[in-house]
Amino acid sequence: MDCPRAGPPALTLHATVLGRPMSRTLDGPLVVGREGADLPVPGLHARQFRVAPSPTGWVLEDLACRGDTLLNGRSVARAPLRDGDRIRAADVEFQVEVASDPFSRAPTVDLGAPDTPGGASAPWTAGEPGLPLERFQSDLGLFRLVRRLGQGGMGEVYLAEQVKLSRAVVVKFLGLREEDPAQRAAFARRFRQEALILARLDHPNVVKVIDFGETQGRAYLVLEHVPGEDLASVLVRGALGVGEVLDLGIKLADALVHLHAHQVLHRDIKPANVLVSGPAGRRRVRLVDFGIGKILDAAMASGLWSRTGVGMGSFPYIPPEQMRSASSADERSDLYSLGATLHHALSGRMPFQEALGRGRAAVMRAIEEEPPGRPDGAPEGLWEVIGRAMAKDPARRPASAVELLDALERQRP
Repeated sequence: MDCPRAGPPALTLHATVLGRPMSRTLDGPLVVGREGADLPVPGLHARQFRVAPSPTGWVLEDLACRGDTLLNGRSVARAPLRDGDRIRAADVEFQVEVASDPFSRAPTVDLGAPDTPGGASAPWTAGEPGLPLERFQSDLGLFRLVRRLGQGGMGEVYLAEQVKLSRAVVVKFLGLREEDPAQRAAFARRFRQEALILARLDHPNVVKVIDFGETQGRAYLVLEHVPGEDLASVLVRGALGVGEVLDLGIKLADALVHLHAHQVLHRDIKPANVLVSGPAGRRRVRLVDFGIGKILDAAMASGLWSRTGVGMGSFPYIPPEQMRSASSADERSDLYSLGATLHHALSGRMPFQEALGRGRAAVMRAIEEEPPGRPDGAPEGLWEVIGRAMAKDPARRPASAVELLDALERQRP
């Protein structure tokens, strides 16, 4: 007699829609979107995202394919769901509750079972099912993947363990196509050049690149693991105070001064790419996902990656010139995206939020034509700095990150 196959644990979505709390417990796939979806929510795309069971639990799938379905503040195409996750679409946040989640979010410490020469102990249990590879070796020793943190058009991100040092790291695999050896060799040379530049960056507000290389034909970067949460998740709870926004802007502008001095453009500054930790007034700020654009340029030049369906930058923080052509981005494009991020932090709402519910064309038109609205209570001096950073014409923005930093520092009381 065959034993019945157990399904995934029960999952419940909690949200507040139009001021009313709601909960939905799932027993199968659920599509969330506008009227006509399984769970209709005003302001979303017709089919925004789907939550569905899988052999290893529950997964989130972005159906709109516009990069505005966020899991824990990060844009994802498909990712596993865990108890306590937060799904955000437009201005609605869904809290995920999974009963008896079999894959704990917290690492399991094992101090007494060394499994490597020299006695280094494994700080986590085995990685979750479905990982592309269990472990890989680099010049810095053995790395072991633990769980997927996110996935998008540019690749996949994993929590991992650097076994020799028993420390958590983040591994980003770039999603490159398999091509002929000559193309891959050309990319390998340029990847090494660009990764070396990133690895030399050293700034308190920039996440450190620890290592890079290729394993099983996949290029990867190893980054330091930073505790805390991303700014997008913080802003779901409301706007920041003027002093906090000013402190945030000064730290991020200082980080851009460092990046630009090393000829590194970020090209995707947004709240989801800003990690924060610590209490209000003493927050530590880190910028992540910097410089990936230049590595992807190297991949595209080698024929290993295509931008088809994947824009460089994110709505609604992308500047007009970069929206038209990624190759048009320069240092002033980063300043625009930083200004848009500060606008969101000061107002508690994404720039051009009214256009987001009307589709991609409406958002693009707003970015090209509409002035960013001044948030209620924004001091004149600070708003003048943010508004200038968000000028449609790059020539009307600050000429450099140094100039923007100086302007922000002059707003200190």
